[in-house]
Amino acid sequence: MNPRPDLLALTPDDLAVLTNRGTVKRAQREVEGLEVSVEWDTDESGRVAAHWSDGVRCEFPEGGTVKEARCSCPAAELCRHVVRTVFAWQQRGGEEADSAQLPPQVWNPATLTDEHLAATALKGLWPKARQRWNEGVLVECVTGVKPSARFYDLGISVRFPVPGDARYAHCDCSQPAPCLHALLAVLAFRAMPANQEAALVSSGSPQSAADEPLLEEAERVVMRIIDDGISGVAASEADRWKRTAASLHDAGLEWLAGAVDAVILERDRYLSRDALFSPETLAMLTGEILIRCDALRRAEDLPRGFAGGWRSAEKSEIGYSRWIGLGSLVTVRRKSVTLAAFLQEADSGSLGAVMREVADPADGEPQDFPALARPGMVKGAGIRTLASSQILTESCRRTPDSRLAFGRARAQVSPQAFEWEKLRAPVLVEDFTELRARFALLPPPVLRPRRMGEDFHVLPVAGNSPAVFDPASQRMTSVLTDAGGARVQLALPWHSRGAAGMTALGAELSENTALFVSGHVSLTAAGLTIEPAAVVLRAEPRRMIQPWVDEESSAGPFEAAAMAGSTEASPLPESWQECGELLADLLVTGTRDGSVEAWSRLAESAAGGGAMHCGDFAGRIAAGLRCRREGLPGAPGEIAAALGAWRMAVDTA
Repeated sequence: MNPRPDLLALTPDDLAVLTNRGTVKRAQREVEGLEVSVEWDTDESGRVAAHWSDGVRCEFPEGGTVKEARCSCPAAELCRHVVRTVFAWQQRGGEEADSAQLPPQVWNPATLTDEHLAATALKGLWPKARQRWNEGVLVECVTGVKPSARFYDLGISVRFPVPGDARYAHCDCSQPAPCLHALLAVLAFRAMPANQEAALVSSGSPQSAADEPLLEEAERVVMRIIDDGISGVAASEADRWKRTAASLHDAGLEWLAGAVDAVILERDRYLSRDALFSPETLAMLTGEILIRCDALRRAEDLPRGFAGGWRSAEKSEIGYSRWIGLGSLVTVRRKSVTLAAFLQEADSGSLGAVMREVADPADGEPQDFPALARPGMVKGAGIRTLASSQILTESCRRTPDSRLAFGRARAQVSPQAFEWEKLRAPVLVEDFTELRARFALLPPPVLRPRRMGEDFHVLPVAGNSPAVFDPASQRMTSVLTDAGGARVQLALPWHSRGAAGMTALGAELSENTALFVSGHVSLTAAGLTIEPAAVVLRAEPRRMIQPWVDEESSAGPFEAAAMAGSTEASPLPESWQECGELLADLLVTGTRDGSVEAWSRLAESAAGGGAMHCGDFAGRIAAGLRCRREGLPGAPGEIAAALGAWRMAVDTA
């Protein structure tokens, strides 16, 4: 058996975390190019010494990690000689028959013993971790070759790259490994149900006895809108909504409070006749409030932090930082467009987004997406530029939903080389299978944290199929594979306002190989699917395509088919789309002006078309409106049920 399995387990990415990418690449070149040779001096205790032909001597002492390796060169930190020794040891191990036949080891950090953790962690940290665990945490645990734990309440991720050794645990914090979060992660893995690859684990008291009055107040916001419409809500009632939102914030129900705040914003927009007012957004928000309240009453089904939030999710000030652009996405509504440039902070790995919301003109043609992405947001750089650059700033502000504001702080926007292998987990995903396991355990998006980019990931791609345009669904698709052969479907909906970028991406995917794809990931009927924000091509130099906002078009094999289709893609079946439109109108005017006839027609057409669930709710709303017309109770409750069902249909489409 190889006396140093930890050296065999470390990948170039793991070593880059311990030093830097440049040192790792130089060490790889020296070993692979046979620029130097090595002679080994080992013993059964685990001591490994390397004598290099250029006169350098590196030694890994018994029981020591790579960070504790000694080198004869004068470098004060982990040097390339130590890194190349790791690569040479792996090469030596691969030449041994017994080592060459061993597949990567899938393991669970729950197997780490108390004795190992107490011996490797700082003195007193293990009892402190147990105390913090009892206070309550919310963790997403995924086992695998490199198990990971994601702390939703703390905003921290931990990864275990070496089986059975907590000393190599890598965390976003600055504490030495194994840090407090790594120890908490071990406790979370121990709490996982047996024989599961991934699980959501919570500790402490997930439910607060004071929640129920607050949930009733949040639901009152929705019921008043259903009853009177957003147009009929009195100023005194709106003031009560503001007090409700403040109470929810104080109770740590940050996500529910954010939804109520957003409803208040939509009311203000309606009263000021702001073109950004969106009845569809109002329907989405009110449905979300009802679903979150229902989930919070069922603490045994879902951790409180997912449905409600936690006190640590608050506005934060960030000092000197470097942000890497990861592409942009566009959300289209009936009368407005929202553009978002996604960025990752290089040191912490945290994600943020710069947003721009634009109302379509009342008269004339709306602008194309590239034109909307052009106006300056930070130092004259627009959404498209920010999403493909890096930003050095002295300070910025991040809201609980991860929106970034750079304000008047000194900032520098410069090009990047798209070295996305340097990005940090969990945004960067190494294994598609591991990502699939994670999404399989998550609740619907409406019950996840209300943060921009919560499901935004960067996927390293080993290969991709040529792009195909489907006129029926109005989508361009391609199949992406990772190094292990696992697959993810790329799916880009067609929008005539973003035709240039889509046709350019289709042409490139048909002729070149994608190196990285970033975007919104979801688990659909077609499997794991990514809606691309950007694609970095395997070219020299590397190039990025932002399919939503790129301005130059390249002719592709599907261009004629795409241009021939003028229908914008929608994830919802037609019956649920109509249901959403009727609900949106109803929330503006209230139930006293609701159209019984329109709902009755929808109930009949949906049932006749096989959409029995939608038809049932439409019929119940029609019945409720008849009750309201005749002065009988019942309408608000029926409409509230339909709101929740429609909102859930949007998430699961």
